[in-house]
Amino acid sequence: MTKLYYTQCHKLNYSQFKRGLSMLPVEFQKNILKYKRWQDSHASLYGKLLLKEGLAKMGFDCSLSEMKLTQFGKPYFANEKFSFNISHSDNYILCAISCEEKNSLGVDIEKVKEIDFNDFESIWCQNEKNKIVNREIFYDFWTRKEAIVKAIGMGMYFPLNKIDVSEPEVTCKGGVLHLRKVNLDPDYVVHMASSVKIQKVQLEYFSFPYN
Repeated sequence: MTKLYYTQCHKLNYSQFKRGLSMLPVEFQKNILKYKRWQDSHASLYGKLLLKEGLAKMGFDCSLSEMKLTQFGKPYFANEKFSFNISHSDNYILCAISCEEKNSLGVDIEKVKEIDFNDFESIWCQNEKNKIVNREIFYDFWTRKEAIVKAIGMGMYFPLNKIDVSEPEVTCKGGVLHLRKVNLDPDYVVHMASSVKIQKVQLEYFSFPYN
């Protein structure tokens, strides 16, 4: 089972922000307060709260204080049989959670904007360049790539032009990752990448009490 929890982030007043922050472990609070832009601190806050609420709803009895990081900075829980990933763009924040064992999971959301294709020339392989003929395909391929590098846990440490995302299944680092598009909002593009094929994605919206 794979669930995609999501919410929309709006600027909170001081008391609301403090209330949300108080629901997280102290180390998370410290890291969130380091951000200079409210958009960044709020996105981080909402992402952690989505994860906390999502895990509770799915019956996982664990604390965010148990979260660890890989050498490339991907968060995980060592003793739990689930995988998760968080993404945000503009005012949307997503948290994907999968109950499949030994699953590598990544999710990416991007707001569709006017872009200059030439600015992204270096991230595509030749096959992808031949197929990117409009903005829709550009954003499909872009979110697929982001979801994949997040699933394998390497982020931008992995060269994006070494991944060909023109097909719904991608071989990467010796394994196969399955891609799935999620229809959330016509102004955004969302893709998930998973080492276990996703049969169905259940979407659930969270409206936090301090919104």
